[in-house]
Amino acid sequence: MPIAATLRGVTPTGTDPNLRHADPSDAAPKQAAGATPVAAPPDAVAPPAVAGAARRFQPLLIALAAALFAVAIVGVWQVVAAPRQAEAARHRLADGYHLVAGGYFSGSEHEEHRAGGVTEVRFRWDESVLHTFAFSLDNPGGHPVVVEEVSRDPGMFRIVDVEVSTPGGRRPFQPVEIAPGRHLVLVLTLRTEAPSGGPCARAWTETLLVRYTVLGVSRSEPVQTRQVIGFQVPGESC
Repeated sequence: MPIAATLRGVTPTGTDPNLRHADPSDAAPKQAAGATPVAAPPDAVAPPAVAGAARRFQPLLIALAAALFAVAIVGVWQVVAAPRQAEAARHRLADGYHLVAGGYFSGSEHEEHRAGGVTEVRFRWDESVLHTFAFSLDNPGGHPVVVEEVSRDPGMFRIVDVEVSTPGGRRPFQPVEIAPGRHLVLVLTLRTEAPSGGPCARAWTETLLVRYTVLGVSRSEPVQTRQVIGFQVPGESC
């Protein structure tokens, strides 16, 4: 015979009708009689005075942010773009700079020939003879220049020595500065190459190659001499 097990509050047919169930309303706290009802706190909002102040300062904050942005842009330009522009301007000025040969000239034994307003200083074309001549180099621009070298393209003659002429005498050449509007007297010693022709053969040049620095930029340019520098092989019918 099956044993019927009876649990408290549970019967084979369902819930014990004598068992008391909890009422959900019992969990809510009861308010004492006569107490003032407590309202739920409203959503947090800014006090009207604070909100008004924020609106008044908003244009100022926007202007301040714009000013800081402009300062940042200027700072970047000064760091990156300004040096490049200054460098480009410096090179443009240097590229347009020129030295000129002045009017002073003196030389070792030579002959002068004039034709059509051009003066030729003519030396003997003999590779066994050293020739010297002095000429002035002028700086007509508005910036100091440092002369670093005076040379000649290969052919006809080569420069074997350069000196600087000063009121106290000659001194060996070394890089020397020419102030704006001033000049420098250089003394060149040169030797011709072997003549390329027979008696009375001639050759000449009007330029010397000068390397100098101006505005920190190194330049090399042919400087035209005031006189044509000529050489002639000796001959009876010259």
